[in-house]
Amino acid sequence: MTIPHLIWMVVTVLRFGGVLLLFVGFAVFGAYFVMANARVARSGDSAIPASSWQGAGPRAGMKIFASGAVMLFCAFVLAMFLPNGV
Repeated sequence: MTIPHLIWMVVTVLRFGGVLLLFVGFAVFGAYFVMANARVARSGDSAIPASSWQGAGPRAGMKIFASGAVMLFCAFVLAMFLPNGV
């Protein structure tokens, strides 16, 4: 195998892994966001609490989502330098 073939494999792994992390991060953030809003809604208050997007759980979801986006960006940059481009 030559180097471009190996790099295409890395690009493919980065793409699929990046998309997977995007979905997982979105799900983690959404789960914590909905749980925090449901807790507040049970008390009768209609305000969205800051903890539903600034708490530890939503931040973890955002970090997972961001790492997926970085992986996709790295795959895009690597693919630009290979034959047949993106």
